[in-house]
Formats: sequence, structure tokens, C-alpha cells
Amino acid sequence: KNSVYDSKITYKSTHPHILDVGVFEPQDIDTVVTIKFIVEIDGQTFPEESIMLTVKAKGQTVDPIENLNAYYKTAEGLSGTTLRNQLNTIISSNVRSISYKETSYILDETDADPKNNKNVLLIYNRASVSGIWNGTTWNKDHVWPQSKLGSASNSDLHNLRPANPTINSRRGNLPFADGSGSYGTVSGGWFPGEDDKGDVARIILYMNVRWNLEITKGGIGDLKTFLKWHLDDPVDDF
Repeated sequence: KNSVYDSKITYKSTHPHILDVGVFEPQDIDTVVTIKFIVEIDGQTFPEESIMLTVKAKGQTVDPIENLNAYYKTAEGLSGTTLRNQLNTIISSNVRSISYKETSYILDETDADPKNNKNVLLIYNRASVSGIWNGTTWNKDHVWPQSKLGSASNSDLHNLRPANPTINSRRGNLPFADGSGSYGTVSGGWFPGEDDKGDVARIILYMNVRWNLEITKGGIGDLKTFLKWHLDDPVDDF
């Protein structure tokens, strides 16, 4: 299939129901299929890759909870350090590394405003602005500050959020601290605001498990505060 930047994706499969454009025709029963593909960009051919997936039978929809349960299945019944280590294994597997530059052209989708998908919602002030990347309308906030990442990736999309450049500069690399109401500096650090404190907490907890970054009050914030924020501000539609 021809795409942008003079690139081409070639699919191949021995399965009779996979078309040469990488599309699988659903069958009467759930079917496990493997699709192999080769990417070519500007004449450079990359090694063959493959993806394996279960395609639901005709008329069935994919249950996201079922998928989530399957993703975490190997962690079932575990606790303590064993659980944490297994979660690290799960979320560190089958991931694709991208450059920091590439993230600029992905955040417009991951953080799209549900009411206007041409815009992104900014962290802290929740402003809805054009999602087109130019480096001035919005820039990228490392929720776990880049200066404190150590050997962790600076392009992990779970840790990057579009932000107002002025607000991002004000936050700097301050640790998070409890507060109320709107975002801003408080005693001990930076309060992300009521609408974002739960999101921030879950990002911090993810970074702790994924990259083994230590949660300390003077470094990134207090663990008890993050756990409280997670409960007080549950996942919203955005």
C-alpha cells in the first residue's frame, strides 16, 4: 500500500482470508491470524515484521475489558514484589521505541480533544488548542521531568503531555505536591489542578513500574499523595 514519504507496506500471508492490503475477512468463529509485512521507505527495505491477533467472528465486537484481562493475565494471583516485577515485564514487552521528535506527531492523536479531534487538550489548564505541531502553540511536558529521568526513555508517550509553553516553564522540574483548586506552585512543589491530578498520579505510578524510577517526596512527590489523587480523580472520558 502506497503511503506518505514515498513509503510502501507490503503484506503477505498464507491465510486464505487475509487480503494483500493486510485486511482480514472475519469468519464464523474467532480466528487467530498472523499478518506479515515489510516496510519500505525511500527505497530502504526494513526487516520483515509480523503481528498476531485474534479476529472476532462475524457480527461480534471486541470487548476492551476482555482484552485488558488477557493482557494482564500472567499477573493474576500475584502480590508484592512478584506482582510488581511481572507488571514490569508485561508493560515492557512488545513495545516500539520512537524518537523524541516523532512524539510531536503522535500526541495530537493521543491527547485529542474528544469534542474536537483537530485540537489537543493541554495538561494543567485543560485548554483546547490546535493539534498541529509547531512548537509554539503547545510544547511537551515530561510529567516525570526529563532532568530526573536518568536512564529512562525521554520519548515514552505515557510520560508526555501537550502543555502551554508558559505553564510548562513555570512548572519546570518541580516535584508534585498536594493542593486544591487550579494548577500552580504550592508549598513543596507543583499542584497539577483538580482535573489532572489523577492523570498525573497514574503517569507517575506507571513510570515507577516501567522504568524503576524511585518515588521520593523531594524528587517527584509523595507516594501517599499520588495514591490519594488516583482515587479522588478517577479516569474520565478524555
